[in-house]
Amino acid sequence: MVVNHISDMFVHGNNFKIGVYNIIEDYVRVGENTTIKNYVELRKRTEIGDDCYIDSRVSTSGECIIGNNVTLRYASIIARNVIIGDNVFISPQVGFINIPFKGKKKRVTMIGNGVLIGFNATIHDGVHIKEGTIIGAKANVIRDITKAGTYVGNPARLIKPRNSKVKKGKNCILETGVILGSQPFTFDSATSLGSQKRNLKEPKAGVKLGNNVWIGSHSIVMLGMEKDTTIGNNVKIAQLCNIGHDSIIEDAVMISAGVIIGGHARIGKMS
Repeated sequence: MVVNHISDMFVHGNNFKIGVYNIIEDYVRVGENTTIKNYVELRKRTEIGDDCYIDSRVSTSGECIIGNNVTLRYASIIARNVIIGDNVFISPQVGFINIPFKGKKKRVTMIGNGVLIGFNATIHDGVHIKEGTIIGAKANVIRDITKAGTYVGNPARLIKPRNSKVKKGKNCILETGVILGSQPFTFDSATSLGSQKRNLKEPKAGVKLGNNVWIGSHSIVMLGMEKDTTIGNNVKIAQLCNIGHDSIIEDAVMISAGVIIGGHARIGKMS
């Protein structure tokens, strides 16, 4: 017989979906349109927002807050006193630690909006991570991250600052390895094909994403040369795509895996 052990004091919103063999303790709250898969354990006073996906074998230690549109993948562990912002993606087997280093004062761990944490990374007690930051696989985050960018290693260190030319709307999801704001393959007029010296032209614009954009793993969106490379609202781009500089993708477009779109292209609505 399939059994979920769910407290009578559990509260959830509309369109809530749950799998099997889950344990949900007292005073847990889950928002609307949230899915909980199998073998999940949510301990006392865990709060989860709207539009979240909680994968199998995820567990929380209780007394933690998880925002809206958050994805927790397989076997990730959320400790007490952790607050996770909106639009955060946490990869499989990520662990949060609730015990401070010797001599350090205990404090709340804060994960900013739009953060992506890679496979098997470790986030230590009381760490604050700046919104829009990417934490690489197996990184060990032992101190605050106050400058958004990409961090890897043990201890985690900055290898690439966040591109200030990239603007994202609400509820955007970027899968592993997505690059927003790559340098376009465009040379200045003084560079000839046979020249030993080839000068890349400096982009004057950036990348602009609308709301509810989903971009699959290892896709690239180039910086605009003269105007922003623009992706509209409710656009879905599959894995391994390349969006050329100064292109415009209008609302509600779906792009299949492996598609390459050259510079200055325009794709109309609902294509």
